Amino acid sequence: MEQALPYYKRFIGRFPTISDLAEADEEEVLALWAGLGYYARARNMLKAARQIVNRHHAAFPRTMEEALELPGIGSYTAAAILSIAYHQPWAVVDGNVIRVISRLLALRDDVRQASVKRRIEAVSQDLIDPSRPGAYNEAVMELGATICKPKKPDCAACPVQTFCLAQKQELQEVIPFKSAVGKKKSKKQLVFAVKRNGQLLIVKRPSEGLLGSMWEFPSLESHRLTLSGEELRQQLKRGYGISGRILHVSEPLKHSYSHFSLTYRPVLVEMEEGEVRVTHHVDWRWQAEEEFRRIPLHRAHLKIFEWIQKLEVKTKR
Repeated sequence: MEQALPYYKRFIGRFPTISDLAEADEEEVLALWAGLGYYARARNMLKAARQIVNRHHAAFPRTMEEALELPGIGSYTAAAILSIAYHQPWAVVDGNVIRVISRLLALRDDVRQASVKRRIEAVSQDLIDPSRPGAYNEAVMELGATICKPKKPDCAACPVQTFCLAQKQELQEVIPFKSAVGKKKSKKQLVFAVKRNGQLLIVKRPSEGLLGSMWEFPSLESHRLTLSGEELRQQLKRGYGISGRILHVSEPLKHSYSHFSLTYRPVLVEMEEGEVRVTHHVDWRWQAEEEFRRIPLHRAHLKIFEWIQKLEVKTKR
């Protein structure tokens, strides 16, 4: 939450109303979101804002059915908004609530299973206070976040310890049970930061899929990251149709995504000849460095831009 708060304040400052957001350009929305990850959420938020303005007179719909029709709105988000904003008795079920309910009932089943989650959702719906549903939801989430924590829960300070079955059975350290997730796949990339006349080459990803509509530096999958200067030049020529002089090669960087881990090596290049050719991207352009903070550049490649800036500072010294 602490990490997201500055983004939230900046976002609300730029788009104070749903109508302001609905009229926004997607690239500006993504630029304000850049660094938070899960960029599909930002695109869906923009789509939802436009739908709310066009179909619901610029007010979030008041029924669960209509709320779930909005892009990016699932049962958790819909229940949170309807209960807190409109005082409707819909129970919110997030990781904190799952942990609290599992311990209250001493559930030993795998909470990753859909049937177990449905049971927890049903229990949560039965427990909700219809007179103060928003306050109830926030209280249970706060209980899980501050007291009924994943490790070393503070049972002595818990307001519901007297009827917590996990605490009575001394199972609070092993509940909830989660089955192991599969090991993340790993990928390797070479990333080329190509300079020309004081500008840097950036390419735009397709709108669908990972990091959709985000801008980035040209990159290539590679089974190895330690290559000679000539090999790097050949890779750049083959992948993007341009030749350049290798200026600097960074140490490998790492970035983790939800389904895979990425190790990538930035290479700073001065373009010499050729014409830019892109095959896996929908657009490209030369971008002035002073304007980089205004474009939606995802976090992994923002690290590369910061590396370039540090190099330039050293050069000036």
